[in-house]
Amino acid sequence: IDAFLFEVLEDPKEHPVIKSLLVRHTIPRDATRALPAALIALEQRRSWGYVRSALEGLHDLDVADLSGLGSELTPRLHALLSGPGPVARHAARLLARLGDDAGAAILLEDVKGPDRAVAFEAACALAHLGNGKHAGLIRRAVLERRLQPKACVRALRALTVIRDLPALPEVARLVDDQFLFHGIKRAAIDYLTAVGGERVLPAFVLLLKGWDPVLKEAAGAALDVIVGEPRRRELRGAARLFVSAQDLMTQGRWRAACDAFEKAAAACGTPHAAVLMNLYAARSASRVGDKERLRMLAKAVLDVTEEPAYGRAAQALLDADKPGRPRYTASIVGLELAEPKPLRPGRWMQLRVRLRNTGTTTLPGGSWGGGVAVAVKWSSGGRDSAAAGPPSFLPEAGLAPGADAELHVRAQAPTTAGEHQAVPVLRLASATPLHFVHEHEAIDLDLTLDREAALDPRDLVFKGGEIARHWGLHPGFAPGELEPDGSVSLAALTVDPWMAGPTLKDVPIALEVSIELAIGPTTPTRQAELEVYWTHDPDALFSPGKRAVIPVPTDGRYHRVAHLIPLHEGRAIRRVRIDPSGLPALYSIREIRIRAAPR
Repeated sequence: IDAFLFEVLEDPKEHPVIKSLLVRHTIPRDATRALPAALIALEQRRSWGYVRSALEGLHDLDVADLSGLGSELTPRLHALLSGPGPVARHAARLLARLGDDAGAAILLEDVKGPDRAVAFEAACALAHLGNGKHAGLIRRAVLERRLQPKACVRALRALTVIRDLPALPEVARLVDDQFLFHGIKRAAIDYLTAVGGERVLPAFVLLLKGWDPVLKEAAGAALDVIVGEPRRRELRGAARLFVSAQDLMTQGRWRAACDAFEKAAAACGTPHAAVLMNLYAARSASRVGDKERLRMLAKAVLDVTEEPAYGRAAQALLDADKPGRPRYTASIVGLELAEPKPLRPGRWMQLRVRLRNTGTTTLPGGSWGGGVAVAVKWSSGGRDSAAAGPPSFLPEAGLAPGADAELHVRAQAPTTAGEHQAVPVLRLASATPLHFVHEHEAIDLDLTLDREAALDPRDLVFKGGEIARHWGLHPGFAPGELEPDGSVSLAALTVDPWMAGPTLKDVPIALEVSIELAIGPTTPTRQAELEVYWTHDPDALFSPGKRAVIPVPTDGRYHRVAHLIPLHEGRAIRRVRIDPSGLPALYSIREIRIRAAPR
Protein backbone atom coordinates (compact mmCIF):
# COMPACT_ATOMS: atom_id res chain seq x y z
CA ILE A 1 0.00 0.00 0.00
CA ASP A 2 2.96 2.35 0.60
CA ALA A 3 3.90 2.13 -3.07
CA PHE A 4 0.37 3.10 -4.10
CA LEU A 5 0.23 6.05 -1.68
CA PHE A 6 3.50 7.49 -2.96
CA GLU A 7 2.46 6.90 -6.56
CA VAL A 8 -0.60 9.10 -5.95
CA LEU A 9 1.46 11.63 -4.02
CA GLU A 10 4.01 12.04 -6.81
CA ASP A 11 1.53 12.11 -9.70
CA PRO A 12 1.69 15.67 -11.17
CA LYS A 13 -1.88 15.32 -12.44
CA GLU A 14 -3.34 14.45 -9.04
CA HIS A 15 -5.39 17.15 -7.33
CA PRO A 16 -3.52 19.08 -4.60
CA VAL A 17 -6.34 18.39 -2.14
CA ILE A 18 -5.86 14.62 -2.49
CA LYS A 19 -2.12 15.06 -1.95
CA SER A 20 -2.73 17.15 1.15
CA LEU A 21 -4.92 14.42 2.61
CA LEU A 22 -2.20 11.82 2.04
CA VAL A 23 0.63 13.83 3.58
CA ARG A 24 -0.18 12.90 7.19
CA HIS A 25 0.07 9.19 6.37
CA THR A 26 3.11 9.28 4.10
CA ILE A 27 5.48 11.55 6.05
CA PRO A 28 6.16 9.00 8.81
CA ARG A 29 6.86 6.36 6.13
CA ASP A 30 9.37 8.37 4.10
CA ALA A 31 9.77 11.99 5.15
CA THR A 32 12.15 13.00 2.35
CA ARG A 33 9.93 11.59 -0.36
CA ALA A 34 6.76 13.12 1.09
CA LEU A 35 8.32 16.53 1.76
CA PRO A 36 7.34 18.23 -1.55
CA ALA A 37 3.68 17.43 -0.96
CA ALA A 38 3.98 18.48 2.69
CA LEU A 39 5.36 21.88 1.68
CA ILE A 40 2.43 22.37 -0.69
CA ALA A 41 -0.02 21.40 2.07
CA LEU A 42 1.56 23.95 4.44
CA GLU A 43 0.70 26.68 1.92
CA GLN A 44 -3.06 25.87 1.86
CA ARG A 45 -4.13 29.01 3.73
CA ARG A 46 -7.79 28.63 2.82
CA SER A 47 -7.90 25.04 4.07
CA TRP A 48 -6.29 25.09 7.50
CA GLY A 49 -7.28 21.47 8.00
CA TYR A 50 -4.80 20.45 5.31
CA VAL A 51 -2.12 22.55 7.01
CA ARG A 52 -2.81 20.81 10.32
CA SER A 53 -2.78 17.44 8.57
CA ALA A 54 0.76 18.10 7.33
CA LEU A 55 1.81 19.38 10.76
CA GLU A 56 0.40 16.24 12.40
CA GLY A 57 2.48 14.07 10.07
CA LEU A 58 5.63 16.09 10.78
CA HIS A 59 4.89 15.93 14.51
CA ASP A 60 5.15 12.13 14.39
CA LEU A 61 8.72 12.25 13.07
CA ASP A 62 11.62 11.62 15.39
CA VAL A 63 14.02 14.52 15.93
CA ALA A 64 16.73 13.08 13.66
CA ASP A 65 14.34 12.69 10.71
CA LEU A 66 12.84 16.12 11.31
CA SER A 67 16.26 17.78 11.40
CA GLY A 68 17.02 16.47 7.94
CA LEU A 69 14.13 18.55 6.56
CA GLY A 70 15.00 21.74 8.45
CA SER A 71 16.36 23.95 5.66
CA GLU A 72 13.23 23.65 3.51
CA LEU A 73 10.74 23.37 6.34
CA THR A 74 11.80 26.21 8.63
CA PRO A 75 10.65 29.16 6.44
CA ARG A 76 7.16 27.62 6.09
CA LEU A 77 6.91 27.07 9.83
CA HIS A 78 7.95 30.66 10.53
CA ALA A 79 5.11 31.88 8.32
CA LEU A 80 2.61 29.71 10.24
CA LEU A 81 3.44 31.34 13.58
CA SER A 82 1.15 34.22 12.59
CA GLY A 83 -1.67 31.82 11.74
CA PRO A 84 -4.60 30.73 13.95
CA GLY A 85 -3.67 29.54 17.45
CA PRO A 86 -4.20 25.79 16.85
CA VAL A 87 -1.85 26.02 13.84
CA ALA A 88 0.70 28.38 15.36
CA ARG A 89 1.27 26.19 18.44
CA HIS A 90 2.04 23.14 16.28
CA ALA A 91 4.44 25.16 14.13
CA ALA A 92 6.12 26.46 17.30
CA ARG A 93 6.62 22.91 18.58
CA LEU A 94 8.25 21.77 15.35
CA LEU A 95 10.51 24.81 15.22
CA ALA A 96 11.63 24.18 18.80
CA ARG A 97 12.51 20.60 17.96
CA LEU A 98 14.64 22.05 15.15
CA GLY A 99 16.37 24.31 17.69
CA ASP A 100 14.57 27.48 16.55
CA ASP A 101 13.06 29.63 19.32
CA ALA A 102 10.87 31.83 17.09
CA GLY A 103 7.72 30.31 18.63
CA ALA A 104 8.95 30.20 22.23
CA ALA A 105 6.42 32.80 23.42
CA ILE A 106 3.54 30.59 22.21
CA LEU A 107 4.99 27.56 23.98
CA LEU A 108 5.43 29.46 27.25
CA GLU A 109 1.73 30.33 27.19
CA ASP A 110 0.69 26.76 26.31
CA VAL A 111 2.70 25.19 29.12
CA LYS A 112 0.59 27.18 31.62
CA GLY A 113 -2.72 26.43 29.89
CA PRO A 114 -5.63 24.22 31.01
CA ASP A 115 -5.05 21.35 28.56
CA ARG A 116 -2.64 18.79 30.03
CA ALA A 117 -1.73 17.30 26.65
CA VAL A 118 -0.99 20.74 25.17
CA ALA A 119 1.09 21.67 28.22
CA PHE A 120 3.06 18.42 27.95
CA GLU A 121 3.87 18.97 24.28
CA ALA A 122 4.89 22.57 25.01
CA ALA A 123 7.18 21.44 27.83
CA CYS A 124 8.84 18.89 25.52
CA ALA A 125 9.35 21.53 22.85
CA LEU A 126 10.83 24.01 25.32
CA ALA A 127 13.28 21.36 26.50
CA HIS A 128 14.67 21.24 22.95
CA LEU A 129 15.41 24.95 23.38
CA GLY A 130 17.36 24.20 26.57
CA ASN A 131 14.53 25.27 28.87
CA GLY A 132 14.28 22.59 31.57
CA LYS A 133 12.04 24.55 33.97
CA HIS A 134 9.09 22.29 33.14
CA ALA A 135 11.00 19.00 33.28
CA GLY A 136 8.80 17.81 36.15
CA LEU A 137 5.79 17.82 33.84
CA ILE A 138 7.71 15.71 31.30
CA ARG A 139 8.96 13.30 33.96
CA ARG A 140 5.43 12.57 35.12
CA ALA A 141 4.36 11.99 31.54
CA VAL A 142 7.06 9.36 30.89
CA LEU A 143 5.09 6.74 32.80
CA GLU A 144 1.68 8.29 32.14
CA ARG A 145 2.14 8.05 28.38
CA ARG A 146 3.90 4.70 28.15
CA LEU A 147 0.87 3.35 26.25
CA GLN A 148 1.22 6.18 23.71
CA PRO A 149 4.59 5.28 22.13
CA LYS A 150 5.11 8.41 20.04
CA ALA A 151 4.34 10.76 22.93
CA CYS A 152 6.49 8.74 25.33
CA VAL A 153 9.41 8.84 22.88
CA ARG A 154 9.00 12.64 22.58
CA ALA A 155 9.17 12.90 26.35
CA LEU A 156 12.36 10.83 26.49
CA ARG A 157 13.94 12.84 23.65
CA ALA A 158 13.20 16.06 25.55
CA LEU A 159 14.71 14.68 28.77
CA THR A 160 17.74 13.57 26.77
CA VAL A 161 18.37 17.07 25.43
CA ILE A 162 18.43 18.61 28.91
CA ARG A 163 20.08 15.50 30.46
CA ASP A 164 17.53 15.51 33.24
CA LEU A 165 19.07 13.46 36.07
CA PRO A 166 15.96 13.36 38.35
CA ALA A 167 14.16 11.34 35.65
CA LEU A 168 16.44 8.32 36.18
CA PRO A 169 14.08 6.42 38.56
CA GLU A 170 11.14 6.92 36.17
CA VAL A 171 13.19 5.75 33.20
CA ALA A 172 14.45 2.73 35.16
CA ARG A 173 10.86 1.82 36.03
CA LEU A 174 9.87 2.29 32.40
CA VAL A 175 12.53 -0.04 30.96
CA ASP A 176 11.67 -2.71 33.55
CA ASP A 177 8.33 -3.19 31.77
CA GLN A 178 8.90 -6.32 29.68
CA PHE A 179 5.99 -5.55 27.36
CA LEU A 180 6.94 -1.97 26.59
CA PHE A 181 7.03 -0.81 22.97
CA HIS A 182 10.46 -1.41 21.42
CA GLY A 183 10.89 2.21 20.25
CA ILE A 184 10.40 3.58 23.77
CA LYS A 185 13.23 1.45 25.13
CA ARG A 186 15.44 2.57 22.24
CA ALA A 187 14.79 6.19 23.22
CA ALA A 188 15.46 5.28 26.87
CA ILE A 189 18.86 3.86 25.91
CA ASP A 190 19.69 7.15 24.18
CA TYR A 191 18.67 9.06 27.32
CA LEU A 192 20.80 6.85 29.58
CA THR A 193 23.77 7.17 27.23
CA ALA A 194 23.48 10.96 27.23
CA VAL A 195 23.33 11.12 31.04
CA GLY A 196 26.17 8.61 31.38
CA GLY A 197 28.21 7.70 34.45
CA GLU A 198 27.79 5.01 37.09
CA ARG A 199 24.34 6.27 38.10
CA VAL A 200 22.71 4.97 34.91
CA LEU A 201 24.03 1.43 35.30
CA PRO A 202 21.10 0.09 37.40
CA ALA A 203 18.74 0.97 34.55
CA PHE A 204 21.03 -0.78 32.08
CA VAL A 205 20.92 -3.92 34.25
CA LEU A 206 17.13 -3.82 33.92
CA LEU A 207 17.50 -3.57 30.14
CA LEU A 208 19.98 -6.44 30.01
CA LYS A 209 17.63 -8.77 31.88
CA GLY A 210 14.90 -8.29 29.27
CA TRP A 211 13.87 -10.90 26.71
CA ASP A 212 14.48 -8.88 23.52
CA PRO A 213 17.90 -9.77 22.03
CA VAL A 214 17.94 -6.68 19.79
CA LEU A 215 17.44 -4.34 22.74
CA LYS A 216 19.99 -6.21 24.84
CA GLU A 217 22.49 -5.81 22.01
CA ALA A 218 21.73 -2.07 21.79
CA ALA A 219 22.09 -1.71 25.56
CA GLY A 220 25.37 -3.62 25.44
CA ALA A 221 26.72 -1.39 22.71
CA ALA A 222 25.84 1.68 24.76
CA LEU A 223 27.56 0.21 27.81
CA ASP A 224 30.71 -0.40 25.76
CA VAL A 225 30.84 3.35 25.20
CA ILE A 226 30.01 4.32 28.79
CA VAL A 227 32.05 1.83 30.85
CA GLY A 228 33.83 -0.48 28.40
CA GLU A 229 33.42 -4.11 27.39
CA PRO A 230 34.75 -5.78 30.61
CA ARG A 231 32.21 -3.93 32.78
CA ARG A 232 29.47 -4.71 30.29
CA ARG A 233 30.18 -8.44 30.77
CA GLU A 234 29.98 -8.00 34.55
CA LEU A 235 26.64 -6.25 34.25
CA ARG A 236 25.25 -9.00 32.00
CA GLY A 237 26.07 -11.47 34.76
CA ALA A 238 24.42 -9.21 37.33
CA ALA A 239 21.30 -9.03 35.16
CA ARG A 240 21.01 -12.83 35.06
CA LEU A 241 21.29 -13.00 38.84
CA PHE A 242 18.75 -10.20 39.19
CA VAL A 243 16.19 -12.21 37.19
CA SER A 244 16.59 -15.18 39.54
CA ALA A 245 16.27 -12.91 42.57
CA GLN A 246 13.05 -11.37 41.28
CA ASP A 247 11.59 -14.82 40.66
CA LEU A 248 12.30 -15.76 44.29
CA MET A 249 10.73 -12.50 45.48
CA THR A 250 7.60 -13.16 43.40
CA GLN A 251 7.32 -16.60 45.03
CA GLY A 252 7.49 -15.02 48.49
CA ARG A 253 10.84 -16.68 49.27
CA TRP A 254 12.19 -13.52 50.82
CA ARG A 255 15.31 -14.83 52.54
CA ALA A 256 16.50 -16.60 49.39
CA ALA A 257 15.62 -13.49 47.38
CA CYS A 258 17.73 -11.36 49.70
CA ASP A 259 20.72 -13.66 49.15
CA ALA A 260 20.22 -13.56 45.38
CA PHE A 261 19.92 -9.75 45.26
CA GLU A 262 23.15 -9.46 47.24
CA LYS A 263 24.91 -11.71 44.73
CA ALA A 264 23.56 -9.55 41.89
CA ALA A 265 24.84 -6.44 43.73
CA ALA A 266 28.29 -7.96 44.11
CA ALA A 267 28.38 -8.81 40.41
CA CYS A 268 27.72 -5.16 39.46
CA GLY A 269 31.30 -4.27 40.35
CA THR A 270 30.72 -0.95 42.13
CA PRO A 271 28.39 0.28 44.90
CA HIS A 272 26.86 2.88 42.57
CA ALA A 273 25.93 0.28 39.96
CA ALA A 274 24.54 -2.00 42.68
CA VAL A 275 22.28 0.56 44.36
CA LEU A 276 18.99 -0.85 42.98
CA MET A 277 20.03 -4.44 43.80
CA ASN A 278 20.91 -3.45 47.36
CA LEU A 279 17.56 -1.65 47.71
CA TYR A 280 15.69 -4.81 46.67
CA ALA A 281 17.84 -6.87 49.03
CA ALA A 282 16.98 -4.48 51.87
CA ARG A 283 13.28 -4.79 51.04
CA SER A 284 13.56 -8.57 51.13
CA ALA A 285 15.35 -8.41 54.49
CA SER A 286 12.56 -6.21 55.86
CA ARG A 287 9.99 -8.84 54.96
CA VAL A 288 11.70 -11.54 57.04
CA GLY A 289 12.51 -9.23 59.94
CA ASP A 290 16.31 -9.46 59.55
CA LYS A 291 17.00 -6.07 61.14
CA GLU A 292 20.78 -6.21 61.11
CA ARG A 293 20.88 -7.12 57.45
CA LEU A 294 18.26 -4.50 56.63
CA ARG A 295 20.30 -1.75 58.28
CA MET A 296 23.49 -2.84 56.49
CA LEU A 297 21.82 -2.96 53.06
CA ALA A 298 19.87 0.29 53.51
CA LYS A 299 23.11 2.00 54.57
CA ALA A 300 24.78 0.67 51.40
CA VAL A 301 22.10 2.49 49.40
CA LEU A 302 22.22 5.70 51.42
CA ASP A 303 26.02 5.92 51.33
CA VAL A 304 26.33 6.02 47.54
CA THR A 305 23.05 6.87 45.88
CA GLU A 306 22.83 10.17 44.04
CA GLU A 307 19.16 9.57 43.30
CA PRO A 308 16.93 11.05 46.05
CA ALA A 309 14.18 8.54 45.21
CA TYR A 310 16.32 5.51 46.07
CA GLY A 311 17.66 7.23 49.19
CA ARG A 312 14.15 8.02 50.44
CA ALA A 313 13.07 4.43 49.74
CA ALA A 314 15.96 3.08 51.84
CA GLN A 315 15.29 5.56 54.64
CA ALA A 316 11.60 4.56 54.69
CA LEU A 317 12.64 0.95 55.31
CA LEU A 318 14.77 2.04 58.26
CA ASP A 319 11.96 4.19 59.66
CA ALA A 320 9.55 1.26 59.42
CA ASP A 321 12.00 -0.82 61.46
CA LYS A 322 11.85 1.50 64.47
CA PRO A 323 10.10 0.31 67.68
CA GLY A 324 6.34 0.20 67.38
CA ARG A 325 4.58 -1.27 64.39
CA PRO A 326 3.98 1.51 61.84
CA ARG A 327 0.41 2.31 61.01
CA TYR A 328 -0.07 3.18 57.37
CA THR A 329 -3.19 5.12 56.47
CA ALA A 330 -4.18 6.62 53.14
CA SER A 331 -7.14 8.12 51.34
CA ILE A 332 -8.07 8.26 47.70
CA VAL A 333 -9.05 11.87 47.15
CA GLY A 334 -9.48 12.07 43.38
CA LEU A 335 -10.45 9.96 40.41
CA GLU A 336 -10.90 10.97 36.79
CA LEU A 337 -10.39 9.72 33.28
CA ALA A 338 -6.91 10.45 31.94
CA GLU A 339 -8.19 10.31 28.35
CA PRO A 340 -11.39 12.27 27.74
CA LYS A 341 -13.18 10.12 25.20
CA PRO A 342 -16.38 8.06 25.07
CA LEU A 343 -16.02 4.57 26.46
CA ARG A 344 -16.93 1.30 24.80
CA PRO A 345 -17.56 -2.09 26.40
CA GLY A 346 -14.25 -3.88 26.87
CA ARG A 347 -12.10 -0.83 25.98
CA TRP A 348 -8.93 -0.27 27.96
CA MET A 349 -8.48 3.17 29.45
CA GLN A 350 -6.29 5.09 31.86
CA LEU A 351 -7.61 6.77 34.99
CA ARG A 352 -5.88 9.31 37.20
CA VAL A 353 -6.09 8.40 40.88
CA ARG A 354 -4.87 10.84 43.53
CA LEU A 355 -3.67 9.12 46.70
CA ARG A 356 -3.00 11.00 49.95
CA ASN A 357 -0.88 9.72 52.84
CA THR A 358 -2.98 10.55 55.89
CA GLY A 359 -0.65 8.83 58.34
CA THR A 360 2.61 9.72 60.04
CA THR A 361 4.85 7.19 58.25
CA THR A 362 6.05 7.18 54.65
CA LEU A 363 4.06 4.77 52.48
CA PRO A 364 6.43 2.30 50.79
CA GLY A 365 6.74 2.54 47.02
CA GLY A 366 8.22 0.45 44.25
CA SER A 367 6.95 -2.60 42.38
CA TRP A 368 7.49 -5.28 45.01
CA GLY A 369 5.45 -7.19 47.56
CA GLY A 370 5.53 -4.39 50.13
CA GLY A 371 4.83 -1.51 47.77
CA VAL A 372 1.53 0.34 47.98
CA ALA A 373 -0.48 0.19 44.77
CA VAL A 374 -3.85 1.27 43.44
CA ALA A 375 -6.04 -0.73 41.10
CA VAL A 376 -9.50 0.00 39.70
CA LYS A 377 -12.40 -2.43 39.72
CA TRP A 378 -15.97 -2.04 38.45
CA SER A 379 -19.28 -2.33 40.24
CA SER A 380 -22.87 -2.17 39.13
CA GLY A 381 -25.87 -2.10 41.41
CA GLY A 382 -23.64 -2.56 44.44
CA ARG A 383 -22.00 -5.73 43.09
CA ASP A 384 -18.66 -6.24 41.37
CA SER A 385 -19.17 -6.28 37.60
CA ALA A 386 -15.52 -6.69 36.53
CA ALA A 387 -12.31 -7.66 38.28
CA ALA A 388 -9.68 -5.10 39.22
CA GLY A 389 -7.14 -4.31 36.52
CA PRO A 390 -3.35 -4.29 36.91
CA PRO A 391 -2.09 -2.30 39.91
CA SER A 392 -0.12 0.91 39.64
CA PHE A 393 2.56 1.22 42.34
CA LEU A 394 3.76 4.31 44.11
CA PRO A 395 7.14 5.61 42.89
CA GLU A 396 10.27 4.09 44.41
CA ALA A 397 10.56 6.94 46.95
CA GLY A 398 7.14 6.14 48.40
CA LEU A 399 4.79 8.82 49.67
CA ALA A 400 5.68 11.11 52.58
CA PRO A 401 3.13 11.88 55.34
CA GLY A 402 0.61 14.48 54.23
CA ALA A 403 1.72 14.32 50.59
CA ASP A 404 -0.34 13.43 47.51
CA ALA A 405 0.65 11.24 44.57
CA GLU A 406 -1.08 10.98 41.21
CA LEU A 407 -1.09 7.45 39.82
CA HIS A 408 -2.15 6.44 36.33
CA VAL A 409 -4.07 3.20 36.50
CA ARG A 410 -5.11 1.01 33.60
CA ALA A 411 -8.57 -0.50 33.66
CA GLN A 412 -10.75 -2.36 31.21
CA ALA A 413 -14.39 -1.36 30.96
CA PRO A 414 -16.88 -4.19 31.58
CA THR A 415 -18.00 -6.05 28.49
CA THR A 416 -21.66 -5.86 29.48
CA ALA A 417 -23.56 -2.69 28.69
CA GLY A 418 -25.21 -0.77 31.49
CA GLU A 419 -24.44 1.69 34.26
CA HIS A 420 -21.15 0.94 35.97
CA GLN A 421 -18.95 2.70 38.48
CA ALA A 422 -15.15 2.70 38.62
CA VAL A 423 -14.02 2.04 42.18
CA PRO A 424 -10.37 2.57 43.19
CA VAL A 425 -8.89 -0.09 45.46
CA LEU A 426 -5.80 0.25 47.66
CA ARG A 427 -3.58 -2.80 47.55
CA LEU A 428 -0.76 -4.09 49.72
CA ALA A 429 0.54 -7.67 49.79
CA SER A 430 -1.40 -9.68 52.40
CA ALA A 431 1.80 -11.30 53.65
CA THR A 432 3.29 -8.00 54.78
CA PRO A 433 4.07 -7.64 58.48
CA LEU A 434 3.10 -3.96 58.20
CA HIS A 435 -0.32 -2.74 59.24
CA PHE A 436 -2.36 -0.94 56.60
CA VAL A 437 -5.66 0.76 57.28
CA HIS A 438 -8.23 1.94 54.73
CA GLU A 439 -9.70 5.20 55.94
CA HIS A 440 -11.74 6.35 52.98
CA GLU A 441 -15.04 5.76 51.30
CA ALA A 442 -14.86 4.46 47.76
CA ILE A 443 -15.22 7.26 45.24
CA ASP A 444 -17.33 6.14 42.32
CA LEU A 445 -16.98 7.58 38.85
CA ASP A 446 -20.02 7.19 36.63
CA LEU A 447 -18.80 6.00 33.25
CA THR A 448 -21.18 5.82 30.33
CA LEU A 449 -20.79 2.80 28.11
CA ASP A 450 -21.73 2.99 24.46
CA ARG A 451 -25.44 2.54 23.71
CA GLU A 452 -26.42 2.23 27.37
CA ALA A 453 -26.38 4.25 30.60
CA ALA A 454 -28.30 6.84 28.59
CA LEU A 455 -28.49 10.52 29.54
CA ASP A 456 -31.70 12.42 30.21
CA PRO A 457 -32.21 14.63 27.13
CA ARG A 458 -34.35 17.31 28.76
CA ASP A 459 -31.44 19.62 29.59
CA LEU A 460 -27.91 18.53 28.65
CA VAL A 461 -25.05 21.01 28.36
CA PHE A 462 -21.60 20.00 27.15
CA LYS A 463 -18.65 22.38 27.54
CA GLY A 464 -14.87 22.06 27.47
CA GLY A 465 -13.63 18.58 28.28
CA GLU A 466 -17.22 17.29 28.45
CA ILE A 467 -17.44 17.64 24.68
CA ALA A 468 -14.52 15.27 24.09
CA ARG A 469 -15.75 13.01 26.90
CA HIS A 470 -19.31 12.49 25.62
CA TRP A 471 -19.07 13.12 21.88
CA GLY A 472 -17.25 10.56 19.78
CA LEU A 473 -15.02 12.30 17.23
CA HIS A 474 -14.53 11.01 13.71
CA PRO A 475 -10.90 9.89 13.09
CA GLY A 476 -10.65 12.75 10.61
CA PHE A 477 -10.50 15.18 13.54
CA ALA A 478 -7.20 15.89 15.27
CA PRO A 479 -7.49 15.46 19.07
CA GLY A 480 -9.41 18.37 20.57
CA GLU A 481 -7.47 20.99 22.53
CA LEU A 482 -8.92 22.85 25.50
CA GLU A 483 -8.29 26.58 25.17
CA PRO A 484 -7.86 29.09 28.04
CA ASP A 485 -11.32 30.56 27.37
CA GLY A 486 -12.95 27.15 27.96
CA SER A 487 -13.64 26.39 24.30
CA VAL A 488 -12.43 23.29 22.48
CA SER A 489 -10.50 23.76 19.25
CA LEU A 490 -10.80 21.04 16.61
CA ALA A 491 -9.07 20.63 13.28
CA ALA A 492 -10.71 18.59 10.53
CA LEU A 493 -7.85 16.88 8.71
CA THR A 494 -10.14 15.53 6.03
CA VAL A 495 -13.54 16.27 4.52
CA ASP A 496 -16.89 15.65 6.22
CA PRO A 497 -15.93 14.58 9.77
CA TRP A 498 -18.64 14.16 12.37
CA MET A 499 -19.32 14.19 16.14
CA ALA A 500 -21.59 11.43 17.50
CA GLY A 501 -23.42 12.27 20.71
CA PRO A 502 -24.19 9.99 23.67
CA THR A 503 -27.18 7.69 23.93
CA LEU A 504 -30.28 9.50 25.20
CA LYS A 505 -32.93 8.09 27.48
CA ASP A 506 -36.24 6.97 26.02
CA VAL A 507 -38.13 10.21 26.69
CA PRO A 508 -40.73 10.87 23.94
CA ILE A 509 -40.46 14.66 23.57
CA ALA A 510 -39.40 17.08 20.87
CA LEU A 511 -35.79 18.22 21.30
CA GLU A 512 -33.83 21.32 20.48
CA VAL A 513 -30.18 20.71 19.55
CA SER A 514 -27.93 23.78 19.53
CA ILE A 515 -24.22 24.39 19.14
CA GLU A 516 -22.15 27.53 19.59
CA LEU A 517 -19.15 27.35 17.28
CA ALA A 518 -16.77 29.29 15.10
CA ILE A 519 -15.55 28.00 11.72
CA GLY A 520 -12.50 29.53 10.17
CA PRO A 521 -10.94 32.09 10.14
CA THR A 522 -10.56 31.31 6.42
CA THR A 523 -12.09 28.46 4.46
CA PRO A 524 -12.66 27.66 0.78
CA THR A 525 -16.21 29.05 1.08
CA ARG A 526 -17.81 31.92 2.98
CA GLN A 527 -20.55 29.68 4.33
CA ALA A 528 -20.63 26.10 5.55
CA GLU A 529 -23.49 23.67 5.92
CA LEU A 530 -23.77 22.19 9.40
CA GLU A 531 -25.82 18.99 9.51
CA VAL A 532 -27.77 17.50 12.41
CA TYR A 533 -28.72 13.81 12.24
CA TRP A 534 -30.89 11.84 14.66
CA THR A 535 -32.24 8.33 15.17
CA HIS A 536 -35.09 6.81 17.17
CA ASP A 537 -33.14 3.61 17.76
CA PRO A 538 -29.78 3.82 19.61
CA ASP A 539 -28.43 0.96 17.47
CA ALA A 540 -29.60 2.34 14.13
CA LEU A 541 -27.34 4.01 11.58
CA PHE A 542 -27.77 7.70 10.84
CA SER A 543 -29.44 8.35 7.50
CA PRO A 544 -30.25 11.38 5.26
CA GLY A 545 -33.94 10.82 5.96
CA LYS A 546 -33.51 12.23 9.47
CA ARG A 547 -31.27 15.19 8.82
CA ALA A 548 -31.37 18.98 8.98
CA VAL A 549 -28.97 21.34 7.17
CA ILE A 550 -28.16 24.70 8.75
CA PRO A 551 -26.02 27.40 7.08
CA VAL A 552 -23.16 28.79 9.21
CA PRO A 553 -20.84 31.69 8.27
CA THR A 554 -17.16 30.76 8.08
CA ASP A 555 -15.80 34.06 9.36
CA GLY A 556 -14.02 32.77 12.44
CA ARG A 557 -16.62 34.31 14.77
CA TYR A 558 -18.88 32.45 17.16
CA HIS A 559 -22.43 31.68 16.01
CA ARG A 560 -25.14 29.77 17.84
CA VAL A 561 -27.25 27.60 15.58
CA ALA A 562 -30.16 25.43 16.66
CA HIS A 563 -32.56 22.90 15.20
CA LEU A 564 -35.88 21.67 16.57
CA ILE A 565 -36.38 17.92 16.14
CA PRO A 566 -40.15 17.29 16.30
CA LEU A 567 -41.75 14.33 18.01
CA HIS A 568 -42.57 11.70 15.38
CA GLU A 569 -45.25 9.09 16.10
CA GLY A 570 -44.50 9.33 19.81
CA ARG A 571 -40.98 7.93 19.36
CA ALA A 572 -38.09 9.34 21.42
CA ILE A 573 -34.89 10.66 19.86
CA ARG A 574 -32.15 8.32 21.12
CA ARG A 575 -29.00 9.51 19.32
CA VAL A 576 -27.83 12.79 17.74
CA ARG A 577 -24.91 13.43 15.42
CA ILE A 578 -23.49 16.79 14.37
CA ASP A 579 -21.44 17.27 11.21
CA PRO A 580 -19.92 20.76 11.71
CA SER A 581 -19.35 21.06 7.96
CA GLY A 582 -17.75 19.19 5.11
CA LEU A 583 -14.72 21.48 5.15
CA PRO A 584 -11.15 20.62 6.21
CA ALA A 585 -11.17 23.64 8.49
CA LEU A 586 -10.55 24.80 12.05
CA TYR A 587 -13.47 24.69 14.48
CA SER A 588 -13.87 26.18 17.92
CA ILE A 589 -16.79 24.96 20.04
CA ARG A 590 -18.00 26.70 23.19
CA GLU A 591 -21.07 24.66 23.94
CA ILE A 592 -23.35 21.90 22.70
CA ARG A 593 -26.81 21.72 24.22
CA ILE A 594 -29.69 19.26 23.99
CA ARG A 595 -32.91 20.20 25.75
CA ALA A 596 -36.67 19.83 25.63
CA ALA A 597 -38.02 21.98 22.82
CA PRO A 598 -39.40 25.31 24.04
CA ARG A 599 -43.15 25.51 23.93
